[in-house]
Amino acid sequence: MDSNEMDLIAEEFSHLKDVIFLNAAYVIIPPKSVLSAYNGFTERYVSRFAQGIQEDTLEIIDEARSSVAEMINCGTDEIAFVKNTSESMGIITNGYPFHEGDNVILVDQEHPSNLFPWIRLHEQKGVDLQIIENQNWDISEDEILDKVNGKTKAVIISAVQFTSGVFVDLKKIGNFCRNNNILFIVDGIQAIGRMKIDVAEMNIDYLGCGSNKGLLSMLGSGFMYCRKELIEKIIPPYVGFQSVENFVKPPALTTDYSKIYWKKDARRFEAGNFNCVGISAINAGVKLINKIDIVNIEKHILGLQKKLYASISNLGLSFRTPMDNKAHWSGIICIYYDAENEKYIQDILDKYRIYTTFRGGYIRLALNFYNTEAQLDTIKVALEEISRY
Repeated sequence: MDSNEMDLIAEEFSHLKDVIFLNAAYVIIPPKSVLSAYNGFTERYVSRFAQGIQEDTLEIIDEARSSVAEMINCGTDEIAFVKNTSESMGIITNGYPFHEGDNVILVDQEHPSNLFPWIRLHEQKGVDLQIIENQNWDISEDEILDKVNGKTKAVIISAVQFTSGVFVDLKKIGNFCRNNNILFIVDGIQAIGRMKIDVAEMNIDYLGCGSNKGLLSMLGSGFMYCRKELIEKIIPPYVGFQSVENFVKPPALTTDYSKIYWKKDARRFEAGNFNCVGISAINAGVKLINKIDIVNIEKHILGLQKKLYASISNLGLSFRTPMDNKAHWSGIICIYYDAENEKYIQDILDKYRIYTTFRGGYIRLALNFYNTEAQLDTIKVALEEISRY
C-alpha cells in the first residue's frame, strides 16, 4: 500500500491505535466512515421526522448494491440484501428445486450457518449429504471433486474456513462445477473484504455473506449474490411488495389475487422493510475497501502472515492452520493451547492489549489491512509467553 492509503487507514481506524485487534474472524470494529454512515442515517431519520426517508433509503440501497457488485465483480441485478449468512443459505435450500436422491458435497469444518440449512434440507427432502473430512485441518480440492457423481447437484464450501483459516482454490472448484452443470455455493463471510473474491472468474453461482467481519460493518445485515441465470429457479421463502412486480401503490388496490409475479432480478429475495442503517454501513465499508482495492488488502494481509509465521514457527505452538500450505493462507492463524491454562493465557493477551478469538483451548488470530508490521513484534512476544504453557 502507498503512503496515502496507509494514512487513510490510520485515520479510519485511529480508535484501534493503542490495541492490536485480531478478531475480524469474529466481529469487526468498524472504521469511522462506517460509524458515520450508521449513525448518520438515524440522525437524519429523527431530525426530519422521517420525511423523505424512503427516497434516501432507496438511493443508499442502490449505491450499496453497486459498491458490492464492484467488489465481487458481478451485476447489480445479482445482489440482494439479507440479514446474515444463515438467511442467504436458507433462501437457496428452501427455494431451489432439490429432490430426494440428489446429493450435495460439504466439508466437515463448515460453520453452522453453512451446515444446518443443508442438514435441514436432508431432513425435509431426503437430499444426501456427502461430507469431506479434513486432512490435518487442510482441505483437498481434488478430494471434493472426486466425490462428485451423477446425482451431485451442488458443491458447498466456505471460501475461508472459520476453524482453520483454510482458503481453498475456489476457481478450481468453480471451473469444474460450471463444466459439469453443478451448483457452486459459497459462504463468503470469512473472506469477503479481506481476500479477493471474483464470482465471475471463480464461477461461483451463489454466495452469502454477513457484514460484521470483512465488510467492516455491523451485526444483523449482509448480502447474497445469485448468478443471473439461477435467479428465477429459486422461489423465495417469503414475499413482500419489494420482491414482486404486481405491487400497486396505495391507495390503489391489487385486483389480481391469483398469482405472484416475482421480480426477475435478485430483488425477488428482498421482502419487508430493509435494515437501512445496516445497509448504510455496508455501503460505507465496501466503498472504503474498493478505494484501497481488495488486491492491495489481500497482499498486505498475506505479507503480514508470512512475516508473523517466520517469527513464531519455532516456538513449538500447536497450529490448527496448515501453515506449510501457503496456497491456502487467508491471514487467519489458529493455535491450540491447553485449556487448563486459559486464565494465564488470557492475562497475557490482556497485558499486550491483543483482542482475538480465544476460548476453550483455541486462539484465532485474524489479520486485516489495519494491522501493521510493528504490531507483529508484540504479537510474537505474547505468543512466546503463551508457548511456555
